[in-house]
Amino acid sequence: HIVGETVLPVGQCLMALPGSALSDIRRVYSHPQGLRQCRAFLAAHGLESVPYSDTAAAAEMVAEVGDKSLGAIASRRAAQHYGLSLLAEDINDRKDNFTRFVVVSLTPIAVEGPGKASVAFTVRHESGSLHAVLTHLATSQYNMTKLESRNIPGNPWVYRFYLDFEGDMHTEKLQALLSYIRLLAGEATLLGVYLPARPDGEIMGHEG
Repeated sequence: HIVGETVLPVGQCLMALPGSALSDIRRVYSHPQGLRQCRAFLAAHGLESVPYSDTAAAAEMVAEVGDKSLGAIASRRAAQHYGLSLLAEDINDRKDNFTRFVVVSLTPIAVEGPGKASVAFTVRHESGSLHAVLTHLATSQYNMTKLESRNIPGNPWVYRFYLDFEGDMHTEKLQALLSYIRLLAGEATLLGVYLPARPDGEIMGHEG
């Protein structure tokens, strides 16, 4: 169950073995998203981009291989954890780049009042099905903050939608909305109810 969220700024760093200089680096490893976020820096320094499973794993690999021509793009914390030196900081192209993280728990929480909810649902392959869900969301005085679609494995051209919305999270009102979505779609799962992140990125949620 999602019980909270936080939004953190992305500050990508180039790191390498202690004693390495930027002029020593030839190949840089990172998650594809990390590489994309730093394309201008990599191009400006003529560095080869090599996709890796994730940013922290790239830093760990560079630390273990021991080759001073290799670098990794990851966080400052990853450099500290794996004993790497920072060659350049905040190298991402956009300085207004943020990543949202959710807090999960085995136990759901109840938010009786203003809050945020996340729901996963499907709709029937009929004209206007998604529109009907979103219209009912609006008439229920909920404000949609995110809508994404993802293909359902094994079902080509069939999608599951992930919806975030804010508003009055009293149980009866929220359950009425979910019942309506299920009536239209046949499937709707409440992923969590929680308090939205503050503008400063502080996690909002219940203690315990």
